[in-house]
Amino acid sequence: MGNVFEKKLAALLPLMLLCAITFADLSVSGISVLPDTVRPGASGVVSMTVTNTDTDEIYSINAIASGTGDVRSDSITSLGGLKYGASNVLAAPFSVREDADAGIYSLNVRLTWTQGNGSRYKNVQVPISVINPAIFSIQSINKTVYTTGDFEIDMLIENGGGIAKSSRVSINSTQFLQTGQNPLMLGNIGTGDKLNFKMGLTLAPAVTSGTYSVPVAITYVDEAGEERNTEAKFRIDVKKKSARIALSIGDEIRFVPGHDFMMPVIISNGGDEWAYDVQAGVASPSAINAISGATDLSAYDNILTALGSTYGSVGDLSPGEAKQIILHVGVNDIKPGFYKQYFVIKGKDANGDSKADELFPVGLNVEGLSDVSVFVSANPAPIMAGGEHTLSVLISNVGTSPIKALIVSAKGDDFVLQEAQDEQFIGGLVEDDFSTVQYKVKVANVPSGTYPLNVTMKFKDSYNRDLEKSQVVYLKIKNLNDAQMGEAGIMAVVILLVLLIAVVGGGYWYCVLNKKGLPKIKGLAGEKGAKPEKEKAR
Repeated sequence: MGNVFEKKLAALLPLMLLCAITFADLSVSGISVLPDTVRPGASGVVSMTVTNTDTDEIYSINAIASGTGDVRSDSITSLGGLKYGASNVLAAPFSVREDADAGIYSLNVRLTWTQGNGSRYKNVQVPISVINPAIFSIQSINKTVYTTGDFEIDMLIENGGGIAKSSRVSINSTQFLQTGQNPLMLGNIGTGDKLNFKMGLTLAPAVTSGTYSVPVAITYVDEAGEERNTEAKFRIDVKKKSARIALSIGDEIRFVPGHDFMMPVIISNGGDEWAYDVQAGVASPSAINAISGATDLSAYDNILTALGSTYGSVGDLSPGEAKQIILHVGVNDIKPGFYKQYFVIKGKDANGDSKADELFPVGLNVEGLSDVSVFVSANPAPIMAGGEHTLSVLISNVGTSPIKALIVSAKGDDFVLQEAQDEQFIGGLVEDDFSTVQYKVKVANVPSGTYPLNVTMKFKDSYNRDLEKSQVVYLKIKNLNDAQMGEAGIMAVVILLVLLIAVVGGGYWYCVLNKKGLPKIKGLAGEKGAKPEKEKAR
């Protein structure tokens, strides 16, 4: 349906201006009304161009504007004189009464001037269109909607302008699509009226959670019978139902450069939809590049390296559900500090199609290694059973971060401390630093051997956490009595060996050498065939 009112105005305008354009001496052109449609209580301006089309010069041109009915003007404008062919622009302001009815009103502009010896004039009738259009505001009663598909919202429309008849509305958006009747018929909405209605909508696939301003196209018939189109917008918060995967690592996990371990990772679904075939793993630089498109990876901390399977799987996760995976990782050789390690999250949608991989950052606290070692020396040395000695206990910081408030204590069943207390204070040690404490001890009267001394070190790491380490040091004790007994034993062994050699040597002579016919000794008792010396003399 065309704008009949405007067509009538267009047809009337040439007739009203006919007298103005037929004079050959002073012509009027370029007539315009701003605004083209004026509301009751508003004001406007009529402008036109006045041109001298006569061969004589025209003097003392004046323009007097006067309205009729609800359109008023008391404008008097002096344009001066115009030579042949010259032009000037006239602007005549007007106003419309607050209670004016819609319609077409006439504004008369009377032009007077002097030409030759006489005065002349002409009237120009300018049509003024007065219409009170409807002014709509619209809002959603449902400030927030939770959805993944179709939904219905309660709406309120209010008309702050003129009467609107045969009103109908439709959503004018590519993100929110109207369902049901479209356009939705609302009927007549009078001045100051409010109307509640329901509207069915669905979200486009690309819509994400957030706040949106949704345009509504409104078509109605105004009080002059003309069809008009306008637009209003309403705001709404959309909470789109979806799975929301998050990763977390327990605070008890300590990340120390150069260490590898089995890292438990909690994967949870904080959304309101199922998550399917969820997998997670440490993001390598190549994975970060593929997902983010970033070529400069200096902003992405590379803390962990996957040493086993790249990804761990938890399968499907219902809303609010959490499961654990175990990843074998190694901590890269970096300085202690706080870092952001990225993980890759993989998954599928409800149709089984793979979703785009996502990067999820997890803050990590990389700690320095806090460790100490012990070395013990004695003065005098060696350590003698039953003796008194001074033990020097040297503590070294062999970790990668400073320690502080170091307290050392030493205990051993075979070492009786001669100090006022067991503990001694050292204080702080930076990396590779060392310090020594001394203990006077009375050594137990024990046999020679190696005996334990337990050294306990209590200290705070760089995070002010209390740590404790015990180390058993084995010390050699020598017993002097054991040494003397050892020397007597050696002498006894030597004597026994000499006697044994003598016995063996005598036996060898008697059994072996005597049988080989060596000269025999006369007069040996028991020798066979020996005769007394007296008998030989006879």
